[in-house]
Amino acid sequence: MNSFQSYEFDLPVKAMETMAGNISDIVARVGAPPANTDQSALLYKLADAVGEKEAQDYRRRSTSEFISLASVSSKLANALVLSNVNMKWSPVYNSWYSVGNLGVANIMESEINGKLEGFLEIRKLEGDEEFHLFLKASPTTYYYFGYVENRLYTFSSNAQFNSEVNKNSKVFKSGIGEYAFASTDLENMLDFIDRFRKDYMDINEPYEINTFAQEEILDEDFTTFEQEVSEDEEDNDDGF
Repeated sequence: MNSFQSYEFDLPVKAMETMAGNISDIVARVGAPPANTDQSALLYKLADAVGEKEAQDYRRRSTSEFISLASVSSKLANALVLSNVNMKWSPVYNSWYSVGNLGVANIMESEINGKLEGFLEIRKLEGDEEFHLFLKASPTTYYYFGYVENRLYTFSSNAQFNSEVNKNSKVFKSGIGEYAFASTDLENMLDFIDRFRKDYMDINEPYEINTFAQEEILDEDFTTFEQEVSEDEEDNDDGF
C-alpha cells in the first residue's frame, strides 16, 4: 500500500526547525531522488489528506512550476510529511511496516522533496499503538522517533536537536499515562533498527551507523546522488 502520512509531533518548535534545516541543507548538498514521481497518485493522496479543493489548487499551480506541499495547507506546514511510503501489513507482528526508502516532502515549512533511507513501523501491542521512525539523510545525519506508552522518545546525530528536546522535556514531572517527550540514546535507536531489519527484512547483521559528530565532517566531500547516477550511466555505457 502506497501512503501519504503527516506527523505533527508535540516537540519543541526549535528542535523541529533544527531538524528541518539540517535535513534540507544535507539534501541540497548531497542530492536525493525526488520524493514523488507519480503526480496523479500524489493528487489522490493529497485530496484525502487536506481536501479536494486544496489538491486541485496544487495541481493547477504545479503545472508551471514546482510547488512545495508545505504551501498547500497549514496542516502540512506544521508537520513532517511523508508523501510516498510503501507499507505492508504483518499479521505475525500485528504491524504496518515500510518497504524501501521514504519519500519526505517537507518538514514544517522546509522543503525536502527527497527519498531518504529509513524505517517506519506502526504496531499494536496489548491494545496500545507504537510508532517508530528512523530517517537518514546522509551517513552522519539521522533522526529517530519512538512513540511508546504515551511517551515520544527521540535521538539524533544532531547535538542541537538533542539539546532542545532535553532542556524542554518534562518527562520526570509527568504523571503515569500523561504524554511527555524525552531523548533516548543510540543504543535504543539501533535496537529498533536491528529488530526492524530482522523481523521484516530477514537481516540479522547489526546495522552500521556513523557516530562521528556532524561538526567534525561538515567540510568533507560527499558522493552526491547525481554523481552516483552518472557513475551508473558510465558503467552501463561500458557494457558492464
